[in-house]
Amino acid sequence: MVLKTIEVVFDGKTFVPSVPVDLPTGTKVTVELPDHGYPGPRAGAPTPARPLTAEEEEVWVEFMRANRSTPPDPPTFDDYLRQRRGEGRSFWTRTC
Repeated sequence: MVLKTIEVVFDGKTFVPSVPVDLPTGTKVTVELPDHGYPGPRAGAPTPARPLTAEEEEVWVEFMRANRSTPPDPPTFDDYLRQRRGEGRSFWTRTC
């Protein structure tokens, strides 16, 4: 028996072949599925948003405030070194 590999799309209920297949209706075939190791969406699929708990909301707000007040990274390694050594004006005082 010669095996042929084709792509199929899962429409939520059935697997639909991407190309026409020459098989009688009702023919059983085996489809190999990747094992994600956990139940849920495939790797790379966006995670549906869920409402945050009150505690998570507090942590998120604190995180966002901290990130907004953090100076940006220096654009070059030399700027970083000058800032670390305290030489002249730092990148942050020139841009912020």
